[in-house]
Amino acid sequence: MKKERRCILPSLMGIIILIEGIVMAAFARGVEFIDVITLDKMLVLVLGVALAVLGLLLILPILPFWKEDTRNGFLKKIQIGAAAAALLLSIVFLFIASEANVDGVGEVKKLTIAIIPIQMFFLSILALVFINYEPLEVRGLSRIEWLGHFSACVVMVLGAGVFGLRGELNIHGELQVSAVVMGVSGIVIMVLGLVEIIVFSRRREGVAESIIKITDWMSIPVSILIGVIGLMALVLTTSITLDGTTYGYFWMLSWGLLLALMGAVLNYANGLVAQREGWHMDIILVTTIAILVMMPLAAML
Repeated sequence: MKKERRCILPSLMGIIILIEGIVMAAFARGVEFIDVITLDKMLVLVLGVALAVLGLLLILPILPFWKEDTRNGFLKKIQIGAAAAALLLSIVFLFIASEANVDGVGEVKKLTIAIIPIQMFFLSILALVFINYEPLEVRGLSRIEWLGHFSACVVMVLGAGVFGLRGELNIHGELQVSAVVMGVSGIVIMVLGLVEIIVFSRRREGVAESIIKITDWMSIPVSILIGVIGLMALVLTTSITLDGTTYGYFWMLSWGLLLALMGAVLNYANGLVAQREGWHMDIILVTTIAILVMMPLAAML
């Protein structure tokens, strides 16, 4: 059973988006995304104002002059629209992320450029997910379910990062990956995170019991796959060269550790929220422990 409890997280994300939009508009400069597109100062200003407006729409429910009875209807729809618009905008800029020339600043590396839409993706997906969040009656399970939603969002962001940074990747002494493969890999990881979000939303009012059972079982292989991908990244961890720029082993190590950890968390959280017992829970417990134990071992290989 669910109970009414408004989550303030979307509004907190809205505050950050609002601030970023204001800063972007205040310091607007022309930007040339090399070999992709050029944005003049006015367009950057308009984008900053648009972000600020979207952030403002997300924080409307916490403003004191809005009545409580409007928060679950009209304002919720406004929040969903604003979060979806911010998410779409972040995806567009993930598509065009590249090295850039910024007026008055000079050349900016692709990593620096990509961080902006990646963190915007994180803020907007968190807001969108938790606008529709309906906590479970049992407080302990409710916290675990919240953690599951958050972890699934992190997985999606890790995938968005791979997609946004796609390029000719050389994992020194291990593997060479094309931009296409890197982009597809990012999309696959984002889809896995999306599946986990759907799984943790399975007990929304009106969902058929048969669908709930299917998603309960689907969660196990999906979360294990997320963990295995993270472990594979740890096995391959070394310094990398991406589009001619070399990065230390820390980047790949951090990415692999975080993805593997999210896989373990999602696996165990799904089992607890679904209230599995007997051999069902034994499988989840064993696979979760296996992922956690393999993390340091994979990093040392």
